[in-house]
Amino acid sequence: MVMTDKDEKILKEFFADHKQSLRDDGFSEKVMSHVPACEMKLVRLWTTSCTLLGVVLFIVFRGWTLVYSIGDILIDSISRANWLHTNPLMLLIAAIVSMIIMVGRVCSIE
Repeated sequence: MVMTDKDEKILKEFFADHKQSLRDDGFSEKVMSHVPACEMKLVRLWTTSCTLLGVVLFIVFRGWTLVYSIGDILIDSISRANWLHTNPLMLLIAAIVSMIIMVGRVCSIE
């Protein structure tokens, strides 16, 4: 079932009319202050371990070949679409910004 603009408008109005807010009164901060520092160290250790495992697996399974293939396909599709007049530096900047945003989102999960 596809939502139409009218359906979306009705939903937004409904949720705006029935919005409820709960008082926190510092509850979240109190809970976080009671989480043992040891637990936080374990979380950081787990995150670091998983990241290192990902890097090792990328190297072991030669992930750069997949990245190269994707880049080759991307460049081929750009050339077929007659986008050769596009500045490659702009594409590189867009890719770098996208990677920074992705890394930022992954890091903010913790």
